[in-house]
Amino acid sequence: DLSLPPAAPARAAADAPLVEAPRPLNDYRIITERNLFRTADVSRVQPAPKALDLAALQETQLDLKLWGTLVLDPDGLSYAVIEDKKAGGQHLYQVGDKVQEALVKMILRERVVLDVGGRDEILQIEQFAAAAGPPKTQTTGVAERPAVSEPEAATRDIALDRQTIEDAAGNVGELLKQVRIRPFFQGGKPAGLSLAGIAPGSVFEQMGIRNGDVLQAVDGQPIQAVDDVINFYQSLSSAGEIVVQVRRGGRIEEIHYKID
Repeated sequence: DLSLPPAAPARAAADAPLVEAPRPLNDYRIITERNLFRTADVSRVQPAPKALDLAALQETQLDLKLWGTLVLDPDGLSYAVIEDKKAGGQHLYQVGDKVQEALVKMILRERVVLDVGGRDEILQIEQFAAAAGPPKTQTTGVAERPAVSEPEAATRDIALDRQTIEDAAGNVGELLKQVRIRPFFQGGKPAGLSLAGIAPGSVFEQMGIRNGDVLQAVDGQPIQAVDDVINFYQSLSSAGEIVVQVRRGGRIEEIHYKID
């Protein structure tokens, strides 16, 4: 008999596995709210970090001296000119750089916040710090001279290549490595920026600037901070002519730059 065996009886529908309809996501809300498996984004419920109270920070005791800062953009590159008195020399620092036992945490105008072993401390330009605290009998700065009547300013004319100036202004870090910049005080008040250590062949040398020169004003606007030097170069790169007032050896000179 070659006939096939009878087919197995069809399985009753009642024996088929039941497939439960998916439940709405709202039913599982209690799980995410309780975060039982630590998978929720807890950053959303964590308190935001508190703003840094600069006035409450302690002055750093590290053997450092702040000569100037350059804040290009709160969210961009910023620079601090700091002298490490232990190692000697003045160097350019950015956020994240290490100086002695500290890490540069924040660069502000005329102030730097340092992370010293997990504790925030502040480093300020000495003249700025003195103004914020009790008066001192002695002022600080690169130079201190009594106020005297100024002789009539001598004038010079210098032609500059616009592309050279634009290249210098476009690379701030390299520009600040070509010179040492320090504040200059006269009668206890800021009176410009003293320039020294000018690199041979640098844009400063091409502009006729010499070691010991003090930049005091650009088109009548006083220069008092490192930021002002960068603003000066930005002005040069966009202007046709500009007048810079320079103190040289106790004498005031006006340099008339023509940019082509």
